[in-house]
Amino acid sequence: AWDVSFVTTKNDGTHEFNIIGNEKAEIALTRCRNLFYASGTYNTASANLFADGTAMFYMERLYSGYEANMAIREMDDKYGLLPMPKYDVDQEEYGTTAQDYFTLMFVLDHSESSIPTKGEAISAFLQYATEESYTGVRGYYFNRIVKPKFFGTDDSEGTVTKSMALFDIIVSNIKFDMCNIYSAQLNNINHLWRIACSPNETSTLEKMYCENRQNFEEALSDTDKWLGLK
Repeated sequence: AWDVSFVTTKNDGTHEFNIIGNEKAEIALTRCRNLFYASGTYNTASANLFADGTAMFYMERLYSGYEANMAIREMDDKYGLLPMPKYDVDQEEYGTTAQDYFTLMFVLDHSESSIPTKGEAISAFLQYATEESYTGVRGYYFNRIVKPKFFGTDDSEGTVTKSMALFDIIVSNIKFDMCNIYSAQLNNINHLWRIACSPNETSTLEKMYCENRQNFEEALSDTDKWLGLK
């Protein structure tokens, strides 16, 4: 949402971490902490406070646990979906991503195997199947499962319609950067942000990175080798 990248691509195609000296990332971290723990805002542990009308805002992934989801679905107040705010007024593009819950499909290259397979054909089939799912299944799934589960059914004041409109914008702008796709290979560098946003955490992102810098850089170097970039 805030266009902060932890990995950049160098001129030779290899990668490097963009954390040391990244002023924007540190400012973003401060703003995120201020947003998460401001008065009247509650994080993922406090769905009941929001459902009871105690909190103005409730920070949560769209996929929440059973108890939290039921509490919100049964609340008396009307509520609506809001995206995270942009970094500042000068940010032109807006995007979001999935936190852990997404599926990736890869096709291994068997061209040099003793029994070669048609990798390009398999890849084309998977791409076609994904496109068919996106166009033919997504709408039904959103309208029959997502909408009543997360946004309620009482649209007398337009809250459901507005939430669905925002939801469509959000899911149409989902992006996956290198830190998301190769999280495990990169020593879970994206988890560093989550830890930094934890309650009572005051350390800078740079300091937290430097405490484990060697392991992070070794993981990134190994990933580049695995990708054939070194």
